[in-house]
Amino acid sequence: MEGRRLYIRLGLGLTGSSILINFPTYLAALLGAGRFCVAGLWATYSAHHFVRSRAITCGVAGVLDVDVNSLEALTRCDVLLIVPCTANMLAKIASGLPDDPVSLAVLSAPVPVAIAPAMHRQMWFSPATQRSVAKLVEYGHVIILPGPGKTPGWLCQIR
Repeated sequence: MEGRRLYIRLGLGLTGSSILINFPTYLAALLGAGRFCVAGLWATYSAHHFVRSRAITCGVAGVLDVDVNSLEALTRCDVLLIVPCTANMLAKIASGLPDDPVSLAVLSAPVPVAIAPAMHRQMWFSPATQRSVAKLVEYGHVIILPGPGKTPGWLCQIR
């Protein structure tokens, strides 16, 4: 088993959802599992309204030498996880509209993409949102559904 890694290199795409306020806590839980490290980080402009740029990069400091918003970092990732993914981002990715670092990373990703939607229940069940989700599944992306209670579904399913 020489040379075999015991962890998964995550690329994290952060979008501007209010749940992002809890990003440092969620990241600590994810990395505390010991099976993951962060190899790349992409954040939308609106993500920076919820978590300051320094807090985003400090949250992954010491984990790896992380490139922020670098497409080259995609080559060092095993999977790209978009979390939390807003309805706006779902629609942009489904339409192939790369007008921010996260949607550009998804469009350019040479690795599997997992998407963890985070939005109000009524938005989630909107026909437009469901069309976007169906298109993303058709593209081969994995959709991680919400978890029980206040625990994000992506954190429940990948730990």
